[in-house]
Amino acid sequence: MSAIVLPLTEPVIWPIRVGPQGGFTQSRVIDSRLMICSNGHYATVIQSLPKTIGIDARRVVVLDVLRNKRNLSDYTGKPVDHGSLASCVAEAERLLEDTSTWLAAQHPQLVPL
Repeated sequence: MSAIVLPLTEPVIWPIRVGPQGGFTQSRVIDSRLMICSNGHYATVIQSLPKTIGIDARRVVVLDVLRNKRNLSDYTGKPVDHGSLASCVAEAERLLEDTSTWLAAQHPQLVPL
């Protein structure tokens, strides 16, 4: 399986630092403000959305909160509350629509006929 790599409109720099247990963490920057430390490729993808498809940075915060809730559920076994689940589904549908719109506008050759 090959990956499609799309060019960014601006360079994105993620400062890397060593975390408390010696592992690497990424400090995420949104709107030029240092926000939270996180790691993992899901967090990186979410944090890159304003630079890649141009979504509002406030939505990134919502998506990241939902991602964190899902992670906590995986680690603790506690279910995600119904309100968060409904919000997650709505945000996923909205993100899919935004991504499809962006892809059609920026790279129409990649959109199926």
